[in-house]
This record gives sequence, structure tokens and C-alpha cells, in this order.
Amino acid sequence: MNQLKRIPPQAVEIEESILGTMLVDRQSPTIVFGMLSEDDFYTPYNLIIFKCIFSLYENNNPIDLLTLENELKKNGQLNEGQSTFLSDLTKLAAPGSIEYYCQILIEKKIKRNLIKEANEILEKCYDNSSDTYDVLDQAQEAVFNVNSNQDGTTHDIHDTIMNVVESISERMKTQKSIGIKSGLNIDYVTNGFQNGKFYVIAARPSMGKTALALEIMRRMAREKQDTAILSLETSPESLGFRLLSQVSGVESEKLLNASLNDDELQRMLNGAAELSQYGIYIDDTLTMTDSQLRAKARVLKQKYNIKALFIDYLQLLLSKGNNREQEIAKVSRMCKVVAKELDIPVIALAQLSRAVEQRGGDKRPQLSDLRDSGQIEQDADVVMFLYRPEYYGINTTESGDSTARMCEVIISKNKDGAIGTKLLEFDKKRLKFNNWTTESKLLNDDLAPF
Repeated sequence: MNQLKRIPPQAVEIEESILGTMLVDRQSPTIVFGMLSEDDFYTPYNLIIFKCIFSLYENNNPIDLLTLENELKKNGQLNEGQSTFLSDLTKLAAPGSIEYYCQILIEKKIKRNLIKEANEILEKCYDNSSDTYDVLDQAQEAVFNVNSNQDGTTHDIHDTIMNVVESISERMKTQKSIGIKSGLNIDYVTNGFQNGKFYVIAARPSMGKTALALEIMRRMAREKQDTAILSLETSPESLGFRLLSQVSGVESEKLLNASLNDDELQRMLNGAAELSQYGIYIDDTLTMTDSQLRAKARVLKQKYNIKALFIDYLQLLLSKGNNREQEIAKVSRMCKVVAKELDIPVIALAQLSRAVEQRGGDKRPQLSDLRDSGQIEQDADVVMFLYRPEYYGINTTESGDSTARMCEVIISKNKDGAIGTKLLEFDKKRLKFNNWTTESKLLNDDLAPF
């Protein structure tokens, strides 16, 4: 109770100095109105004066003591004795400190907002009917967003274009992608996995979604780009087996059965030593809501500074909605929010509907096959499908080449780039992907790992 009776953070004299400065210095109003808004003022009458000065400024009227008094009188806001208060404001003017004083008010406002949010969280914590994870999400969101209105900057187009040209020139020199490269052919279409973007890798079961996610994660980690995966279906140990098979080249079945010869044992140990150096983090929470997703992502970013987040898989996340489609829509939107908020790529795996199997022809997936919600297609910046012809008994291509080990990555949506299909080679015994080459079609499952 004593805390609730405390006076909120404020700086009344700083408020008065800023107002007085605007009355005597022509340049100050432009600076102040570029930095402050109405909620930066704590004292009610100082706020009234601030709004009146802004009205004068907006209408291109002179700003001085007389015009301010006239504006206040017109609004019925100048009482007896307040003219003296206005004239006293000019004595506090400090044109050389105006920007510093504005920053002080901003910081006081931020603290007041934090107190307000904290009190609301406190009330919800005492409410037994409130959902724990909703409260947690609200608390974290308050901390992340309470200062969000101070982060924006107005950018001149000249400066913006110069920055873009400089970025392009620098990448031409270094051959650096705008996004995190996977080292796979898909980079040529997506330009890597870019910060703030939401990617969906979708396929029917057994196409290799998780294997591809682990392949991309491992390749990112190898380049010192730490990653994390929210695995709602698979245990960390199972993912560890798969990663170890990819790195060592030892068949996953042999690792699971622990039936290794001396050479395979050594390769397994070398692979384990290599993997242990990578920044890969696995969260195996089996049930997770959209709010928990956001909370988990924030913690992973703060604790490990991850550069990319993977989700396996999208439809296993829970949310509140009137039907399944609304639930998935909320989850999909949250993935996009997390990508933008944390400025990292979010790569979510997704199941396709059975419509693929029921359709005739070659059964190549399409955007309408995304299971449960068209909102996934709407929110995603990039949607790519995995398709293995041999899974459907298609053993040769139209040109007569073998489809053994062939996996098509069909990029059907790319908000800021081209769409198209890239071929990868899938070694299902080692759950490993690599780029498709002219030699790939000559390989078969009995050959050594590439």
C-alpha cells in the first residue's frame, strides 16, 4: 500500500522549462514536437499549455506569451493568476538544453508506463481465474513494448537510398547474402533466410521436413549462426541421433541399434565432437500455446542470442479460437510477430492436408493444400513445399532420369523475390540433404554418404 501511494516519476520543473523555452526560442517548438507527445507531460496544466502551443504551431501562428494567453482565454483555460505563471515560465527557458530536457521527460514517462503495466500484471497474478501463460506473455510484452513509440525514426528518402546502395555495394565486395545462407540451392531463390521474415516448409508426412530443418540448422550453426528449434513432436535425443547421422555419415539405423564397426564408431565420435561445438538449442515442450511461443522465443533470443528459430511443427501449437482454423490463424500470426519483434527468421514446418493424396496426377503440393488455414499462406513471407517423386512411385523424370534420392523444393510464395523449384538430394538412410548435381542421379542408396 505504501508503494501505491508513491508519487509517479515526474520532472515538473523540466516540463516548465521546456514550455518556457518554446515561448522565447523560435527553433525549440520544432525540436520539442519532434520528440515529445502529450503523454510525456505529467502535470495537467502543463499539458494544457503544451497542447495550446501545439495548436499555434500547427496553424502557423506566432508562438509567444501573448498568443499563448489569447489561445488559453479562447479555450476558457486561463484563470486569474495564471498569467503570472505563464510569464514565470519564460524565466526558466534553456534553449541550449532543450533536447536533453525532452529526453528526461521521455524517461520519466517510460517509468510511469512500466509502473502502470506492472500494477496490471500484479492484479492479474492475484486473479486465480487468469491464465498463467497469458499473464507471462503480457508481462514480457509490456517490457518489450513500453518504449516502442520511442524507437521509430523518420527517414529521409535520400539517406534511405544511400544506405541501400551502400549495402548492395558491400555485399558485392564480400559476396555476402542479405540473409543467413543454408548452403543449399534454395538460397538462389530466397537469398538466404532473412531477419524479420516468416518461412514455412510444408509437406506430407515422411517427405523429410524435420531432416531438412536440421540440415539447415546444422549448416547455419557451422557458420557460427546460433539457432534454436521448438520441437513439439520429437525428443532432443531423437534429434541428436539425426544430427549425428548427418554429420558422421553413419546410417541413422546403425546409430539407433548401436551396431557400429570400428570405422563407423570413429566417425560417430568425430561427428559428436563437431556437433558439441555448435550453437544449437532444443526446446522439447510438448504442448505450447501461441503466447508461450512468444515467451520462449524471447528467452532464447535474450539468453543465447539466436539468429534463427525453427518450429516443428506449426499445427501442434495451441491457441484459443472458435474453431481449428481460427486457432491456426492466431499461431501463424504469432510466428510473424516473433520474426519481426526479434528481427530473426522464423522457419516453421507445416503439415499438408490429405487433399494431396486424393488428387490425381503427380500429386505435387500447392498453396491450397496448407492444412487448417489459409492464414498461413497470408502471413508467411516464403512458402516452400517438399516433394519426392519416388515416394509416389514416380521413378523417372520426363527426361528419363532416375528420381531416386531426388527431392524437389517448390517455392510457391516468395514475397520479395522469385518463385521456382530447386532440386536437392535426400539420403534417407542418413536423413541428410545436399544439393542435386549431375552426379546425383548416378547414386543409389547403397553407395557411401556424400
